[in-house]
Amino acid sequence: MQQFSSQGTSAELQILSGHLLFIDPLYLDTIKDEYGQLQFDSLKESVDFVQMLEERFFPYGGANLLGYKYTDQRPMFALAVQRIQFFDHDDEEQERLSIDKTITTFGTDSGSLLILDIRNFEALLDTVTGEDLSDAEDDFQPYADRINQLIGNKGWAYIRCPGVDSGFDFIGSGSYHIAD
Repeated sequence: MQQFSSQGTSAELQILSGHLLFIDPLYLDTIKDEYGQLQFDSLKESVDFVQMLEERFFPYGGANLLGYKYTDQRPMFALAVQRIQFFDHDDEEQERLSIDKTITTFGTDSGSLLILDIRNFEALLDTVTGEDLSDAEDDFQPYADRINQLIGNKGWAYIRCPGVDSGFDFIGSGSYHIAD
């Protein structure tokens, strides 16, 4: 299973619940500081959970910093980097669908994307940081193996944008959607 992509290859993760969160690792770091003080048990593994995270932690983000997708693909979900495309905020219909989480959109400041099965949210919140992911990019597999062992599954993946002039839309910070 290829849990890391930096050159435009697909990234794969194990599906546990099918509820996927698309998040910039820096945003995960932002949530980490206050998350333990909040009660969300009734919302876990739902689109409501992702919307609540956005409202609580990113009230000025336009409600499309965090992406959500439900998939019934089993046993894994693969995301080809070419499916990550620019998101046009001027398209009112697309903006509405993004807020409703009918389409999968996300924002990134770091030019990277962490995809996780929501069942792993708390475990990864306790074990992964944006800095650790970035530091592990040169030799990612040992890092992934350690995290997988800690959480007991492979229900997460990390994508670093391939960069400018790579032939992909995903070139760095900005807003993106996942094309179906």
